[in-house]
Amino acid sequence: MRVVPLLRCDTPIKALAVAAVLAIGAPLMAADSAKAQTWRQDDPSAIVLPSQPDGSGARSGGNRGGLFRIFRFEPQRQTRLLPQPELEVAPIIDLPPPKDPDAITVVTLGDEFADQLREGLVDRFDGDRLIAAEGASIPGSGMTNLEEFNWNTEALRRLDDYTQIGAIAVAIGYSDRRSLIDGERIYAFGTTAWRDVYRNRVSSFALTLVTEGYPVIFVGLPPMGDPALDEDIRLINQVVEEAVAPTRARFVSVYAGFADLAGNYTRAGPNMAGQVENLRRADGIFFNRAGREKFAHFVERFVPRDGQVGPEPEVSSVVFEGSNLSADGIGPTILMTSGFADPTATLVRDPSEVLPEEPETRARLLQGAAAAPPPGRADSFAWPEGSGS
Repeated sequence: MRVVPLLRCDTPIKALAVAAVLAIGAPLMAADSAKAQTWRQDDPSAIVLPSQPDGSGARSGGNRGGLFRIFRFEPQRQTRLLPQPELEVAPIIDLPPPKDPDAITVVTLGDEFADQLREGLVDRFDGDRLIAAEGASIPGSGMTNLEEFNWNTEALRRLDDYTQIGAIAVAIGYSDRRSLIDGERIYAFGTTAWRDVYRNRVSSFALTLVTEGYPVIFVGLPPMGDPALDEDIRLINQVVEEAVAPTRARFVSVYAGFADLAGNYTRAGPNMAGQVENLRRADGIFFNRAGREKFAHFVERFVPRDGQVGPEPEVSSVVFEGSNLSADGIGPTILMTSGFADPTATLVRDPSEVLPEEPETRARLLQGAAAAPPPGRADSFAWPEGSGS
């Protein structure tokens, strides 16, 4: 039998060194083995390695520790990091400035569209500390069944909840597309009798509010996506406008502001920034946030500011007869509420009376001539002065 030496010692000094290592390491290894046996008994969850020739199992860690400690080397242990829960960052909310104690309040009355109007006014008055918007709307309410809800008797009671009322905005009619009950009589929707009774009720409601001394604004309803529903809304808008006319209340039509060039329903249109986007919900009836803000803009212009009710812009423009801009057919002109003019009609005033005298300005307005680009801009091809040709 050939014995292969584990260590080859060429010199006596090496032999002495190896003997010293074995002499020191053997007791430590034996001690570690004893500790391992104790640890194996104390910790049943320790990992058992394959059985040794003597039938005993070796635990992880084994006798390595003694030799590692001799040479002062400790293997790195891998630490398993437990997954940490994700922290939710609270969104930053810009709170509007608090309203001034002396701020006036615009109170909205009516049905579902009155509530939409209130939400739009809240957005419009968001940065104004001197004006606020509140609502006392009742979804489903109207003028066709006073036994269910009577605005003539309930309006003043609800207005008592508010102080410093600056104006009252009314949006009503959406829930009135049904038969009208007048005592023991029932009138079918849209009939002549229905119109007469409905007109009288709206007029009475308007007079009730006006006699309280508040500026009162009745807001018409917008186009509807369903053609049959849209036809009903047109009829109601017409009757409400007729009912408000004899009173000191104001009727504001918003129909053209949410219609296309042909006067029909369209979901998209220019927002308050002039950008075209969806203004209506998918149901073809109510507004989204951008639509509500535009809806409220029609009322906002007539809210009193500094004691002035319904300020009109100091603007005159060339208009056509029959354009429905005002009672006399002449401006001030507000595009969002104006009707579509007939291009074949006769001008009310001669253009020379209102157009500027400068030839270049007149050419740009009448002929669409482009203004000369300023020097140095990319589309300016003029040679700089003094550069020669």
